[in-house]
Amino acid sequence: LPFRFVLRRPQRRLLRWLEERRKKNRPIRLILLKARQWGGSTVIQMYFLWLQLMWQKGLNSLIVAQVKDTAETIRGMFEEALKNFPTKFLYDMGEAFSENEPKFVGVGTSGNVKKVPQRFCKIKVGSMERPLSANGEDYNLVHLSEVGLWKKTDGKSPEEVVQNATNGILYRPYTMIAYESTANGTGNFFHKEWLAAVKGESQFEPFFVPWYEIYDMYHLEFESKKQKTEFAKWLYENRNNTNTMSDREEPGTYLWKLWMLGAPLEAINWYIAERKKFTDHADMAAGYPTDDIEAFKHSGAKVFAEDKVDKFRKGCRAPKFIGDVYGDGYK
Repeated sequence: LPFRFVLRRPQRRLLRWLEERRKKNRPIRLILLKARQWGGSTVIQMYFLWLQLMWQKGLNSLIVAQVKDTAETIRGMFEEALKNFPTKFLYDMGEAFSENEPKFVGVGTSGNVKKVPQRFCKIKVGSMERPLSANGEDYNLVHLSEVGLWKKTDGKSPEEVVQNATNGILYRPYTMIAYESTANGTGNFFHKEWLAAVKGESQFEPFFVPWYEIYDMYHLEFESKKQKTEFAKWLYENRNNTNTMSDREEPGTYLWKLWMLGAPLEAINWYIAERKKFTDHADMAAGYPTDDIEAFKHSGAKVFAEDKVDKFRKGCRAPKFIGDVYGDGYK
C-alpha cells in the first residue's frame, strides 16, 4: 500500500522554500548547508521524484556523491518510494496500464543509469572519484551530495566535476541544481560557493539548517517541572556571563544566544550534555552548527567571546583595495 512521507520540521521548511520557487516558475538553484542526519538528501530526492512522476515527463535526474556507493544509496530512496507508488498515477487519465509492469529498469550494463519507462525519465548516479561518470548530458535535475568532502587531486577538481554534471542545464522552470553538504573547513569549493550565495553574487540561493531545528533528535527532557524551571532561571541569570568552569562548556552568553535564536530549553539542555564530549567548541560546531559562520569555523581556542564577534561582524564591509604591498628598500 502507498505510504506517506512524513516530514520533520526542517524538511517542511525546505519543501516550502522549494515550492515557493516552483510556483513562481523559477529555476531552482539550491546550496544547502546542514547539520547532520535530518534528511536533507531525502527531501531533495523525494522532490525530484515528485517532479518526475507527477509534473512533467522526460525530467532526467543525476546524483553525484564522493563515491558511487553513496550516490546509489541516495538513488535507493527514489527506488523504494517508487515501489510503493501506484502504477496508475504514472499514466495520464484514461491510459491503459498493468499493475505488474516494471517501474524501474536498468539502461546499459554499467548500472549507473536506470529509468522509469512510463515517465520517459532517467536517474543516473556518478561520483567525484570517477569524474566521467558525472557527465550531465541531457539532465534537468542534479543533486550533488556532501560537496564539502570533495577533494581536489591531480586530474580532477570539484569545479570540473560540477561543471560536467550541470553544463547542459538551461536556466528554465522545472530545472534544479542542489549542492548539499555539512561544512568541512574553509577555502574549499563548497565554502566559496556558500559565501558567494550569501553575498548574492551567485545563481544559487543559500539554505541553512541549524542543529536545534532538528528537535526530534536533539533534545533532552528534564526530570521534573521544577528542574526545568530552575534551569530557565539559571539561563536568564547567566545571560551575560562569559566565563566557563572547563573547556567542555559554553558560557552563559552563548546558551542565551541559543534561546534567543529559538532553541527550546530541552534542546539547550541536550546541547550542554553533548558538549561535554568535546574539548573544543569547533569540534561540536562541526557536527552541530548553530549558524553558517560557526559551521565553517576553524578549530582552535577562541580569543574573543562569540557574541561580541557577532556584533562587530555586522559592521564589516568589503575592502576598498585588494593587492600586494611592497617596500621600497631591501631591508
